[in-house]
Amino acid sequence: MFALKESNNDDQINYEIHRIFKTNYQKAIQHKRELSFDEIIQSSFNVLGIEYSGFSFPEIENWFQKTFEMSFLNTIIREDTEEVIFHSPEVIQHTKSNGTNYQDISSLNLREDYNLMLETLCQKNGIDWNTKEPFVSFKALVCNSQYRVTLVHESTLSTSTHKAFFRVLRENIFKLDSFTTNQDLIQNLVSKKSNILISGATGSGKTSFTKSLLTSVDSNEHVILLEDTEELASELSNFTCMLANNSQGYSLKSYCEYSMRMRPDRLILGEMRSHEVVPFLLSMNNGHKGLMTTIHANNAQDAITRAALLFEFYSESKSITFEQILKLITKDLDYVIHLEKKKVTEIIKVIGYSNQQIRFETIYSSKSQA
Repeated sequence: MFALKESNNDDQINYEIHRIFKTNYQKAIQHKRELSFDEIIQSSFNVLGIEYSGFSFPEIENWFQKTFEMSFLNTIIREDTEEVIFHSPEVIQHTKSNGTNYQDISSLNLREDYNLMLETLCQKNGIDWNTKEPFVSFKALVCNSQYRVTLVHESTLSTSTHKAFFRVLRENIFKLDSFTTNQDLIQNLVSKKSNILISGATGSGKTSFTKSLLTSVDSNEHVILLEDTEELASELSNFTCMLANNSQGYSLKSYCEYSMRMRPDRLILGEMRSHEVVPFLLSMNNGHKGLMTTIHANNAQDAITRAALLFEFYSESKSITFEQILKLITKDLDYVIHLEKKKVTEIIKVIGYSNQQIRFETIYSSKSQA
């Protein structure tokens, strides 16, 4: 219990302490100061000239746990949870392995402190998130679990409400046979250092599958792994893992260029979606083998077309034609592996490009196996 001196109105004092605690907490966030419960509670008592004896104050402690630690996530996340999307402080979209459902969470009473919780999460992880940087994505430890957090600032949305996406990052690495019955074939593609493009929709299992593929890499090979959000990083001594941070000038594009000077046996790019597409695909054209990356696409052939579109859009050379880009990609890309719902559904061997068509051989299709 707190030692409250020279006051006969404990309820009023408690109310004032809670109010001042919140104000001091918000000031700490605004000035990017380190957040410490003990320091904030001590300063709150000092404002009122009251001695703080250091004993617990459940109401304030619960508020701090909810706002600083986001403890309420433990009531939402389940073992089969893949992602939780906060459309508002009252409604979430809960994605599990067996589908998606919307859930009313108004009983958690997050409305008042919703923005503050997200701002706190950014500060704890050294992320600048504001009207100038409205889209951020980063890895975060919340309630002893790892998440890939993506935030969209309210200034970009018609609803004027921040949106938050919490993708659960599983520490365990799934075996290849959980994705396919062709694990021997795929392991052979990795062993012979084929250049592989892994495609699929959001949530199809591209990242988990890539992590599984990396276990097939020879431990004597120097692997350079490039990501903008830490999902594939390995602590193995033969891996050099580089994490991009565009706000500090460390882009995947520049990393792709630097990595070629680091004598890689393999170059792995977490996802190909922006400026990095050009140096990455050109490194294939320069004779590097064992390259691997992921891309969003509807099928294996579409993945090649999408890669070419990205190259065309982000290339500084506007004289190169779309056909020339397709020829460049199909000359050095060996295989495309496509996933749907955590399963390999298609594997194609890339042959080339001629007569305005992508030439390939389908070496596996789940449809033909049905």
